[in-house]
Amino acid sequence: GDVTGPGETGKGTLNFTPATTGIYDIQAGAEVLLDLALGGVSDKLVFNGTAGSTLTWNGRLKVGAAVLTPVAPEMFDLLDWAASVSTTFAAHFSTGNRRDGSADDGSDFDLPNISGSGFVWDISSFTSNGSISIVVVPEPGRSALLCVDLFTLIIRRKRHCYLSPCH
Repeated sequence: GDVTGPGETGKGTLNFTPATTGIYDIQAGAEVLLDLALGGVSDKLVFNGTAGSTLTWNGRLKVGAAVLTPVAPEMFDLLDWAASVSTTFAAHFSTGNRRDGSADDGSDFDLPNISGSGFVWDISSFTSNGSISIVVVPEPGRSALLCVDLFTLIIRRKRHCYLSPCH
């Protein structure tokens, strides 16, 4: 990566650039650890290649610390691949597009636990552009109140039509 000094703790980018066609194969049983910090800062893997290059990811990806306390929505770029690199990701990278990380311990896509923070991980873009996001959990109470209000309005309107002619 680009962390250059001994003992340096910053986040880094590791570039893979083959001399010819690249065949990147993260096999089942392999584990990759990428660190991140609030503010959208993270380690990043960049897979460069020529036409015909491939990236196949069947291994485990562990992201960041075990627990993280987010304070705002943000995005982290973890992987980048050139347009000439075709990708194949194992199913565990697209299962459960929104989750809090609390049940990920030891899973094949292990994210920091942000449960109880009012935020969740959105991984819906991971297999298309290598990014994950922290997003606000929509409050079910607001949706429920809106439904109750609409239902009440419809009932009142129908009752009004029965009592007097509606036009």
